[in-house]
Amino acid sequence: MLNLPKDLISFLEANKQFKYNPLDCECGQVELLSYGELEEDVIWIDNSSANQKSYYELPVISLLADCDHYDPEDILVWLIDEEIFGTWDNEHWVLTVFGKTTWADIVKEPAKFLSAQWKEIEHDWAQHWKPKPEHEAINGWPL
Repeated sequence: MLNLPKDLISFLEANKQFKYNPLDCECGQVELLSYGELEEDVIWIDNSSANQKSYYELPVISLLADCDHYDPEDILVWLIDEEIFGTWDNEHWVLTVFGKTTWADIVKEPAKFLSAQWKEIEHDWAQHWKPKPEHEAINGWPL
């Protein structure tokens, strides 16, 4: 149903949390949701041009329950259909995806991934999401 990686499920079922210095992270300290608290949601990616508003809608699982400095929703997400991790900037509707990043990679360096949306980055591990041919833009605005 949610297409979650097995190591992520095990981590959350054990109620584990990230270990890192919150001073090294734009978000400060975060708390992960437990496995039983996970829910499917959607995020919107802006596709507007100068003369027309449009967006993409993607199903995600938000993984954070709490965050010191920001609304925790969608700072760290699992993209269900894409089967990758990412971070969604809910103010600008921009999605940064972590390509081939595994859950073990994120656990090893959580601050790097939690801070990604506040960095101007295009690395082998993080890029702005680009639609594939099967993604259809929706005309209008969802709000």
